[in-house]
Amino acid sequence: MKQLADKLENYTPLLKERWDEGWPAFQGYYELNNEKYSLGPPAGKYSGEFANIVLKEKYGGRSIKLDLFEHTGYQYNPVPEEVACMALKMLSEEKDAFEDIGDYTITRRYGVDYQSNLNQIYVEKEGGYVIYIGWRNGELVQNISDEGKNIDTVFGKHNIFDISGYYEARNFGFSWHKE
Repeated sequence: MKQLADKLENYTPLLKERWDEGWPAFQGYYELNNEKYSLGPPAGKYSGEFANIVLKEKYGGRSIKLDLFEHTGYQYNPVPEEVACMALKMLSEEKDAFEDIGDYTITRRYGVDYQSNLNQIYVEKEGGYVIYIGWRNGELVQNISDEGKNIDTVFGKHNIFDISGYYEARNFGFSWHKE
C-alpha cells in the first residue's frame, strides 16, 4: 500500500504535462490551475495534486471551474496485515465495494464514465483516513465564445480531449494499482 501511495505522490498529472508542453490549439482560451495540497481533520490528513484547466470567463467560462481536471490523493499509515490484504484484494476488483474489519472501514471506489472517472481506495479508522490512495479525472467542456463566434473544441482538427491528455490520462488512472 505504501508503494502505491508513493507512486501517486510522484505522478505528475498528464493534464499539467501536456499544458506545460503547449497545445497545438485553444490554449490561449484556457488557464491552468495546478496545486499540491494537504487536507487535515476532520477527514484525516492526506495530500494530493489537482490539475484543473478552465475556460477563461471572457470566452464563456462558467463559475464552476471544472472544464478538465485530474486529481491524485495519497496518504499512507501502517494498518494491520489483515486490513492491508483486504484493501489490496478490493483494489484488484474494478468495482465499488465496502468492508469493515474491526475498527477499520475500507472503501473501494471505481467508476468509468467519459465525464467522471475514478479509481480509489481508502481506509478509515475513527472517522479519519489512515490510507487514502486515489486518482480521478473529469470534464465539463463547453464551446469557446470569441467575438461572437462559437469555437467547437470537440469536433474538428483538434479535439480538446486528445490535445489535453484527458483520455490518455485514464491509461494511468485505471492501471496505477496493477503494476
